[in-house]
Amino acid sequence: MGACNCMSKKTDTASEVLLEKAELPTQTQQLATESVIVPVVVQPGVVLPPVKEVAEETAQDPNMLLSQAQAMFRAYLSRKAYYEFKLLPPPTFKVDLGKLPVGLNLKDEVKNKLKAYGEFKFPEPSGCEFRQLFKQDDLSFYQGEVISNKPSGAGTLIFSDGGIVEGYFLNGKPHGFGRYISPATDVYVGEFKDGKKHGKGKIEFVSGNTYEGDWKDDMCDGEGTEKHLDGFSHVGGFKNGLKSGFGKSSWPDGSTYEGYFLNDMYDGHGKYTWTDKEYDGDWKNSQMHGKGTFKFSDGRSYSGDYLEGNKHGYGTFVWPDGKRYEGQWVNGKQEGQGMMYNKGKKMAGIWKDGKFVEKIKNDKQANEN
Repeated sequence: MGACNCMSKKTDTASEVLLEKAELPTQTQQLATESVIVPVVVQPGVVLPPVKEVAEETAQDPNMLLSQAQAMFRAYLSRKAYYEFKLLPPPTFKVDLGKLPVGLNLKDEVKNKLKAYGEFKFPEPSGCEFRQLFKQDDLSFYQGEVISNKPSGAGTLIFSDGGIVEGYFLNGKPHGFGRYISPATDVYVGEFKDGKKHGKGKIEFVSGNTYEGDWKDDMCDGEGTEKHLDGFSHVGGFKNGLKSGFGKSSWPDGSTYEGYFLNDMYDGHGKYTWTDKEYDGDWKNSQMHGKGTFKFSDGRSYSGDYLEGNKHGYGTFVWPDGKRYEGQWVNGKQEGQGMMYNKGKKMAGIWKDGKFVEKIKNDKQANEN
């Protein structure tokens, strides 16, 4: 999330000195290195020369002795610093709401929301410099890890408008996992990038509605689930904060739409199911538009052309008793030439505003017209 020069670093295993197991000397080597007293057999009449004992010590380089002493001292200081660091109390990234400085006022609604959501689990400290709550140039307040006095690492940021972010920061902005409570008490828990909601996250609005899924540049973008307090839900694709792509919406009365969306509207092929009817076909701007089939629960059905939500063009309408009309439609009503089939008989005719007005005498004449 953010690199910093920390007080202590993990030892590089490549720099460790590996001590090999020393092998025990063999009996021959041991005899060669030890002082052995050998009995001397003196033959009569032979005078042996006196034995000269030599006791020489290897002189050590003074510079080597100094280097060893310095290494031991550095090791001592390193151990001392490590144990002192371990004894220090861990930094507190949570701001004490009961001890806010003058000029920092949080709404009671925000404080209540913080209590309702409980303690936030801060990410692991990065080991950077820690600062208690202080005021920044933009009038916000921050408590946590910093680099050059800019929030970088784990901490809590309170904006001048009363919003609060707990989590991880980089270059002064939320970056990584965190929790944001807005002044209006909307609550977002998830990932940030450069100060914006970005990645995976969930938001609960003050209304009680929620969205959980993918985010990009502070907007719902990708795959997600939207739920409303009244029972409405949507699962599917989003783009720039709006439903786009394939998805499924459900309402508390049992109605559903499953199909394609564009900018929060039904667009493309989709199926809308009501409690007593359904439409399966093309949509544009949330209206039936193109080719589709509409079925009623009582057995009636229409299959054909639609224009801006109405039967328009050529289509076939069927009644429950088997009667069938095939022909032209305008604005949802039979208009123009058509053919009626009923009980094995057929009749060609002209319709106007949904009503039969003229019979065509024979099929040949109907085809000519």
